[in-house]
Amino acid sequence: MCGDELTDWNGFDGVIIAIGQRPDLSFAGDKPIINEQGNRLVADRDTLATSVPGIFAGGDVQTGPRLLIDAVGAGKRAAESIHRYIQGEDLRAGRTFLISPEEISPLRQKKCEVNKEPAIKQSYISPEIRSSGFNEVALGYSEEQACAEAERCLNCAVCSECLQCVDVCIPKAINHEMRDQELEYEVGALVLNPGFKPYDPVIYICTVMVGIQMLLLASSLNGFYRPVDLSQVI
Repeated sequence: MCGDELTDWNGFDGVIIAIGQRPDLSFAGDKPIINEQGNRLVADRDTLATSVPGIFAGGDVQTGPRLLIDAVGAGKRAAESIHRYIQGEDLRAGRTFLISPEEISPLRQKKCEVNKEPAIKQSYISPEIRSSGFNEVALGYSEEQACAEAERCLNCAVCSECLQCVDVCIPKAINHEMRDQELEYEVGALVLNPGFKPYDPVIYICTVMVGIQMLLLASSLNGFYRPVDLSQVI
């Protein structure tokens, strides 16, 4: 069916519906920047420069259907390349296009420590209902299924350096530039209050302040709080 025109076809066993979009490349004219199939622009995968000086291409029109973040990244790379082109600078000098394996953060868990769980299959409405209207085909997950799927999220690149945690941390306590350090301090007493589980203080060789002592000290010193109290005063 095309618009208001109905067309009948016979002699086939099945129909595969593949609704998609393709770019209109008529603006390119006779410039040699279109691939042989006539459905994509050809550009350098790193600088996004085409064979025509001053023309850059990125996003789905150059790669085909990809994720939104891929198009955003292409836009940033193209902007840098265009700036360098206008300034008469080398498009590649001093730029890093691919991260070396040595720079990728290793997983915090060993492979043997992560249980592999199969993905929960999503439910769909029956073909009978699907063929009679425009109802949503995918039914999504129930609350229990969504929680079970979330529990599987143990290995998704660990930290992707999106820095969203930095933006939402009100005390600004997150520093992605911090590195491991070994520090030595001379103290008269050691306050241990991790909050994870009770422990026997006698196993520590230094002076230990336990819960009741901490409460007494907190009540006698103005402005002295346990870590758990900070959320009430910040």
